[in-house]
Amino acid sequence: MDHDPLAEARLYYGMAWRGAAAGVAAYAPVFIPPSPGVRWDGMAIATLVFALLIALLAAGSRRTRTGVVDRPYYIAQNLVANAAVVLGMWSIDAHEASLAPLLSLILLYNTAFGTWPLLVWTWVVGVSCHFAGSLLSGADLRWTISATIIFGAAGGAAQLAVDHLVGHSRTLVRQIGGEREIAAQAARDADVGTALNAILPRAVDVLGARTVAVMLGSDDGWEMLAGVDADGLVPLIDQVTPHGVVVGSLNGHSVLLCVDAAGEMDARSLRFVGDMVGVVVERAGFVTQLRHQAEVDGLTGLANRRHLDLTLDQLTRRGTPFALMLLDLDHFKELNDREG
Repeated sequence: MDHDPLAEARLYYGMAWRGAAAGVAAYAPVFIPPSPGVRWDGMAIATLVFALLIALLAAGSRRTRTGVVDRPYYIAQNLVANAAVVLGMWSIDAHEASLAPLLSLILLYNTAFGTWPLLVWTWVVGVSCHFAGSLLSGADLRWTISATIIFGAAGGAAQLAVDHLVGHSRTLVRQIGGEREIAAQAARDADVGTALNAILPRAVDVLGARTVAVMLGSDDGWEMLAGVDADGLVPLIDQVTPHGVVVGSLNGHSVLLCVDAAGEMDARSLRFVGDMVGVVVERAGFVTQLRHQAEVDGLTGLANRRHLDLTLDQLTRRGTPFALMLLDLDHFKELNDREG
């Protein structure tokens, strides 16, 4: 299961609106007279650019509420936000030292919700705006080039670090979500086949495996109770090696969880999946035992009337031809009293 772009887009726009409100609060004192050193022509342009940013945020938020995620909106919003910062800082004659932190925030802000093309775009735009903003602030060209190189290197390293943390967080969220679904399925379905067929596709994703199968030992070898590969297909039994973790027993035979790992697996997740498969197998054993007690006479070991009714019902529903032979034993009561 990949990360949910729609959920991340909603979180992105929630944070973006808070960031826009903070930007308004930061620049509001500039408009309180007296306002010495303010380039009002530049501030007017910055205000128009900021208004464009608000329009883009509103359009993107509206699209997100309808279930649509548009990456072009991210690209445009990033460009306009950087431009608004540069123009705004230039308008109040701020030094480059005030410019770098704001551009860095925008750089990292987009990293948490972006793809690699978007990360590269935000880095290029951030570095370009840093260079332009430094020149507009009146910095020396040589100093501007040096500062921009440092900004680009630090910003890129920070992007990689944040992207790694976000990726790790997504993996944890995917594992936790998958494990919750596995636990729910293990508790919901009483039939061992139904439960395993619901659990194993999630187990493939949680474990990052190529194939996951549950094998049951028998007198003739091994049989596959359930299995699935990374493509959601049932693997051939020849493709499953009967070596794995023993998770329980069914009808006196061992049950194995066999995992063909695509890479290094998380030991905790493997134990969890094994425990959940064990729960399903154990419950199947209880169900089999209860069914046996309900359908077989405990004294003679013969099937009772309930078993006969269930068998006849199954044969009738399947349309299977069958024959029924009735026997009438004379003086059976005497035999029953004597033999039990």
